[in-house]
Parts: sequence; C-alpha cells; structure tokens
Amino acid sequence: MPNGLLIGRWQTLHEGHDWLVEQVEARGLKPIMAIRDTVIDESNPLTAAERIQNITERYGDRVEIIVIPDIKAMFYGRDVGYEVTELSPPDDIKKISGSAIRAKNKNKKVARKRTCLPIIYTLHVIVIQSIFFYLLTHNWKWAIGTSIAWNVINTLVYCNYRYWLARLIKMGLNNGYNLANRK
Repeated sequence: MPNGLLIGRWQTLHEGHDWLVEQVEARGLKPIMAIRDTVIDESNPLTAAERIQNITERYGDRVEIIVIPDIKAMFYGRDVGYEVTELSPPDDIKKISGSAIRAKNKNKKVARKRTCLPIIYTLHVIVIQSIFFYLLTHNWKWAIGTSIAWNVINTLVYCNYRYWLARLIKMGLNNGYNLANRK
C-alpha cells in the first residue's frame, strides 16, 4: 500500500489529528506520522518517545511513525512522482486547539503519566534498600528512614531535571547565554 506523509508535532492528540489520519486513509494511503523532534518547552511538553507511545496507543497499526528533526520549512523540486496536498478541515475541526487542550490537561493526566512509573520504581527501590540497610545495621527504623529520604530526593531530581535542562538549553539558544563565558 502506498503511503501518505503527515508532518507535525503531535503534542496532545485530538480529533483534528484523527481527521487528518482519516483523510489520508480515505485516499487509499497508509498514514506515516512524522514527529518533529522539538525542544521541550511549554508548547512542546512531550518528548518524541512520549508522542510515539501516544500515537501507537491511539492509532495502533493504522499508521507508521517516524521521527524527524524539527523543521521550519519544507521544500521540493520538480515533479518527482508525488503530490503535495493541503487538507482543509471543516470548521468544527478547525476550532480544535491543541494548546487549549494542553492547558486544560496540564495538571491532570500528563503529570500523572510522568510520575506513575518513577513512583512505582521508587517503592521497589525503597523496599530493596531498606532490606540491604537492615542487614548492615540491624535497625529497621534507620534503614527505612534512610531509604525513604534518599529516594524522595532522587524522585524530585528525576521529575525536575528535564524541565530545568530544557530551560538552560532554551536560554543558551535564544538569549546567547553561555555558561562557559559567564562573568
């Protein structure tokens, strides 16, 4: 089956994205969803890996997924056997705003999704560390307390490092901020 390429950020999938996929399928093409690998920021809160997971959960085998570098423009030369088609959605689809959906869901399922696995992992680590510390000290209170404190610190670092790293990168790229030449 021939393919139809859809290029986008695919941040917070919604009915507008469903409409695009359906339009490509209606033309007898298998959709290839090209994910622009954008820098994490307020408008782009999801990594490419998170978006791959979301697309796979929503569309399954109906689409193929590729990741491309973030682009600002697309060019093509002469007619080389494919067409470039703008899909114009109906008004009810045009009104859908991914930014509005992200703002609405900001503190709901996105935050839960990111913290669920680290918390489960941390609980397992606390149990294992507590047993290890108990074998060393023969003091359950000290073993459990030390393990919990250590893992709370690690979990906070894990949940926040991506945010701060993205801010530092953005400062470096947008403001000419250079840590090496800082006075």
